[in-house]
Amino acid sequence: MAEDVQQVIATRGPRLRASTPGLSKLKELLSTPKLGAKPDVRQQAGDFLRSGQVEWGQASVAAFDDLLAAVRDPAATTETVAARLRVLESALAMTGRSLRSEGSLLAGVLDDAAFDIAVARRKLDGTPLPAPSRQAKLDSAGLTPDERVALCHALLQQERTPGRQAIWVVYGRARLAAAGWRVDFGPVTFYDGPAMLGLIDLVRDGTGGRREDLPEEIWADPELGDPARRDLTWPKDVERWVAVRVDLGTRRYADPVRTAWEQVEALVQVAGFHARGTAWERFSGYLFVEDGQLRGSSFPFGPPFDRRRHLHDYTDEELFRLAPRLQPHLPVTDPLLAELLQVSALVHDREESADPTTLLQDVRAIELVASRCSTAWQDLLIDNLAIDAVRQAARLDVFNAVWTMTSNSELKAHVPDLPEPNDLQQYLPGGHHRYQLRIDVALAALEPLAQAMPTHHAGGRRIRTVAAACADPAALQAWVEAAIEDYKRRVRRLKRCRDSLIHGGPISLDVAQTVQRFANRQAQAVVATALEAILQGRSIADVFAEHRHDDAAWRAEIGDASSVAEALLGQPEA
Repeated sequence: MAEDVQQVIATRGPRLRASTPGLSKLKELLSTPKLGAKPDVRQQAGDFLRSGQVEWGQASVAAFDDLLAAVRDPAATTETVAARLRVLESALAMTGRSLRSEGSLLAGVLDDAAFDIAVARRKLDGTPLPAPSRQAKLDSAGLTPDERVALCHALLQQERTPGRQAIWVVYGRARLAAAGWRVDFGPVTFYDGPAMLGLIDLVRDGTGGRREDLPEEIWADPELGDPARRDLTWPKDVERWVAVRVDLGTRRYADPVRTAWEQVEALVQVAGFHARGTAWERFSGYLFVEDGQLRGSSFPFGPPFDRRRHLHDYTDEELFRLAPRLQPHLPVTDPLLAELLQVSALVHDREESADPTTLLQDVRAIELVASRCSTAWQDLLIDNLAIDAVRQAARLDVFNAVWTMTSNSELKAHVPDLPEPNDLQQYLPGGHHRYQLRIDVALAALEPLAQAMPTHHAGGRRIRTVAAACADPAALQAWVEAAIEDYKRRVRRLKRCRDSLIHGGPISLDVAQTVQRFANRQAQAVVATALEAILQGRSIADVFAEHRHDDAAWRAEIGDASSVAEALLGQPEA
């Protein structure tokens, strides 16, 4: 745990670091061996922690300034910007605020958006808001950059009661046919989605319906009630869905969306219990409303990840590929193969938002394979998977940095020689949606694009970050070594989470969530390697040993390669 705390402390930017010297001393102290067995050192750590605490407004302003400085710096990496954003999110959470509720307003003020600046002034001194309109949200206020930053500082330091907050979420495969089109639980109200949109149309056309049957924000904010913008706000091409509005009042919430979902899920689960099950499924997306105005949202409402997986399903092709190799093993009589096949069904690809306790299933699968290699499961990962996982991640980072830019029509007019999507995917014969990623093409395009991309374009920052890491073999080596150390830290955190979940120790599910996806991916890789070994008629331990030898050789030869292409892809420089 001390390692995780040190890593968090290290993410502070220079302004927050200057305000919290005690945390810098704490970071050094946490390196003390056997810290828990030394009462005097523990006492000193507590003193440093207390001295590192600053007034909440000061912390939020310092974190905001660090983020702003990173965004303004073209040389700042995507990792640096992301770290500064997380620190600001934590500083806001300390005060019961959230990045979801505050971030949109702060960004609008920085962008000189007239309506957002009017909202900010209303929060600060009660200045009346202009009449809401689409045009009002597009106008500029004419403030100087310094005036905008000062306004953000005032918002961050203001001790104020939030406006009246409401969250909208959506369920798919759901309806309210049995009870009419609305069910009211006081602060939580369920609306049959199609019926709600029908009522909006009736009221707007003047042909029927009652305006008071829907909350005022539907009529006050054009983003919510305008039929012309319906596809951008409410579910599209979904026959049955239910919208749920949660009135959170004027309390402060570190995560209002999560709080809303907890209330709604509790009601749906209780109903599902009495109904002996429910077909309702959570849709992604949310709408955050404050004082009758839309203040934040995620992507449009849509089905969960698993409902869209059929679009990229390769099961049929894998069956054809595996048939000649699996046929000699059927029916399955090998106990180890039978167990691995059962375990493989438990480590299927999961969403980022999956229950964090599912990491126990993933670790169980890794433990099974590790037992056949006479090693601890965490050592199996670090010794046999770390290097290859980092190499594959580096290749994908190179590809994705360029790929995300290829379909941007606006960039094509300003950035010469931007690759076409087809340049980065080479379709393979025998499969209508199988292709090879042309990472070599992406790698060759990195440096020219890094020079040509607009300075503050988000994709440009990502490309510059990856291009710097691929500047030469020495830079690539440093990138790989840092990524390997990060992999090891994740494994150690995964072990702590696994041990706490099994033995009932102190554990935050939010911390477990940070390694849930990581555990899932490693379990898939371990089980796939073990299955491959059995299909080849080889020892699992021998196959891992071979991979370990090859990976170590690749790592050792990076610095001696003649080019990054040779080091990363095994291709000599053209």
